[in-house]
Amino acid sequence: MSIIGIALRNLTHRSVRTCFMVLFASVMAASLFMSSVIVRSVEVRLENTVSRMGADIVIVPKDAASDTVKTLFAGELSSFYFDGKEADKLLNMAGIGKASPQLFIATLDAVCCLQPTQIVAFDPKSDFIVKPWLDQLHVSELKKDEVIIGSSILAEAGEKIKFFGHDFIVAGSMAKTDTGYDNCVFMDFASARSLMESPILKNVMARKTAGMKNPISAVMIRTKEGTEAGPLATKLNYTYPDTVLKAWTRNGIFSSLSESMKQMSSYLTFLSAISVVLVILSLMCIFTITVNERRREFGIMTAIGASKAQLSSVIAAEAFVIGAAGGLFGIVFSVIMFFVFKDVITVKLGVPASLFAFSAAFTALKCVGASVAVSLASSLYSVCAIVREEPVNLIREGD
Repeated sequence: MSIIGIALRNLTHRSVRTCFMVLFASVMAASLFMSSVIVRSVEVRLENTVSRMGADIVIVPKDAASDTVKTLFAGELSSFYFDGKEADKLLNMAGIGKASPQLFIATLDAVCCLQPTQIVAFDPKSDFIVKPWLDQLHVSELKKDEVIIGSSILAEAGEKIKFFGHDFIVAGSMAKTDTGYDNCVFMDFASARSLMESPILKNVMARKTAGMKNPISAVMIRTKEGTEAGPLATKLNYTYPDTVLKAWTRNGIFSSLSESMKQMSSYLTFLSAISVVLVILSLMCIFTITVNERRREFGIMTAIGASKAQLSSVIAAEAFVIGAAGGLFGIVFSVIMFFVFKDVITVKLGVPASLFAFSAAFTALKCVGASVAVSLASSLYSVCAIVREEPVNLIREGD
């Protein structure tokens, strides 16, 4: 019989104890897997958002930075406004290559979408962010009441979708980006202003934009070649400290989210380390108890010709089986939990389920490997204890 076969028979003979050992390994593997996948998924989403943003600097009201992050990162609804003339003086600063305004309109009344929809209006004359997406969709320009939609919006090109009682025609659908843009609808300013005049929205917008001749939500800026975004943003903020606006670099506006991610990653790493230590100690205690109970068995095996290397291999094989089984069960349990609670996780963290799959495969292998390694490490003391003993002592102490 092979070493693995002997190990399996031994573990089956002590089924209750084996189940507890596998359970310990499963809990550790599940905690490592779930924390790693969630952290990596959020990191990938953040990286995608930063690279997809398309602007080096974004100018928004000072109290709207967090709302901007929510819109760009998770596609959450936001609607904040300032008068476009507030930004005019900032845009005269040397080093600015291109500048284009955007307008955010939040909507909950669309029947087209799995999630709340954020409408983003852009200026076709100055835009440098949405136009490249139009080129990819082979759309030269958006006509009045035409829109392009994110991948999460349930509509096809040529179909009509309705916002605030106003019909729009879908000119194209963007490829999946795994960013907040997947939940957005893009239209030009002419269509947005028509929408703002609709009976359903007119009074709401009048209150939010009272006294504004040219309400906008953000100004996207691309710097001139050779101009660094960081120093330019700082210069904009310090030159006009009394303005209601603030300039952020694309990395800077997500800095709070990045810091939160680092903190969450640190906490999860700490908790995972504690989990690993506790599992090692638990398995070590159980292995020690098990091996002490089997000293006579090991002594007889040695007496009839089994080498100490073979005895060590049997113990190591049992540890390997426990670690592998625990790791696999832990991964399966985690995948089931992700499937059951994916909508909750998606809403709470703003991370689409597709990114879980993106991060999961390699992480699963690492977690199973970690489970096996921890189980083998836990058996080392027992292996050393058996190797040091003489067969006659093992048989005598087993009586």
